[in-house]
Amino acid sequence: MKTETKRLAWLRPELRELVPYAVSPITVPVAVNANESAQSLWDLPEIRQALLEELQNTAPQHYPKPYADELRSLVADYVGRTQDEVLLANGGDDILGLMAQAFIAPGDTALIHTPTFEMYQLGVTGMGGRVVAVPDTGFYEHDVEGMLAAIAKEQPKIVYLCNPNNPTGRPWQREELERLIEVAPGIVLLDEAYMEFAAPEVSLIPAIDTYDNLFVLRTLSKAFGLAGARLGYIVSQKENINLLSRVKPPYNLNAFSQALGRVALRYKDTVLAGVSTVCSERDRMIADIEALPDIAVVPSKTNFLFVTSPKATAIYEALLEEGILVKYYGAGHPLHGGLRITVTTESINTRILKTLAKVVKP
Repeated sequence: MKTETKRLAWLRPELRELVPYAVSPITVPVAVNANESAQSLWDLPEIRQALLEELQNTAPQHYPKPYADELRSLVADYVGRTQDEVLLANGGDDILGLMAQAFIAPGDTALIHTPTFEMYQLGVTGMGGRVVAVPDTGFYEHDVEGMLAAIAKEQPKIVYLCNPNNPTGRPWQREELERLIEVAPGIVLLDEAYMEFAAPEVSLIPAIDTYDNLFVLRTLSKAFGLAGARLGYIVSQKENINLLSRVKPPYNLNAFSQALGRVALRYKDTVLAGVSTVCSERDRMIADIEALPDIAVVPSKTNFLFVTSPKATAIYEALLEEGILVKYYGAGHPLHGGLRITVTTESINTRILKTLAKVVKP
């Protein structure tokens, strides 16, 4: 037996064909391919000292609080729930892994729509589950009737929904989500990672009182600018959080991430003050792109834009020449012809728009 074949045989069967999530290497000065915040907490003078003090008071020789009690309380206050309705983890990806470990058994079915965040499918497949995908219609519009029909036919263990959706940025309507939640026979995992860029009143976190099968995923990576700290959390009824806690490692959130999260939540008004600027820049970019030929942009309520163009490859290469890296869906990818562009500072956004115009204009 060849060495490579032998090693593959060590893996569980469901992992042998699994393609890991790929992250592009950053080789240019400006990377706007991962929907990160352009703002560093260290650049906010009013909280810089608080960050230093919090980190200096963190003892690396001691294990962190298993449930990040103080941060958990701050998160609960932020979303208007109680501590026992919140579970924190090492980023949203960690939450997705815990959900798959806790609820997906080999042969179970999960339902997604496409395109959406790739980690949903990877988590289910890695646990031996089966993923059924309902394609969006038109220009990446959510096929609610198709999702309802798939739920009735497949009876999925988990339905994954992302609002607003990644990578398209398109939001779901509340009534659409509620229709799906009401008929789902199992869990509905609603990913609200980008909710701060939509509108707080759109969040379905209050609906956990109504729906006992609803789990709402949130993060401090995007609007709070803590992608490097890996801070995700999930909100659901207390009994559901208790179930999910059965697979949580005892120290899954390190002490320094907890410290950064505490400061970000204590100064949330300061940290989130820039969200309105990002949204204004997003809307400016959408308007400018819509005025260009040979390029289309999906209506977005996030901090990024998804654009399509027959000249996508040329756009990607022209941006690279400008020292700007965007998310490019190349040949062979289902989204070939698409680019995902993070909304960043006004000056960089303007450079991006000028490059787009230069490539697509006759």
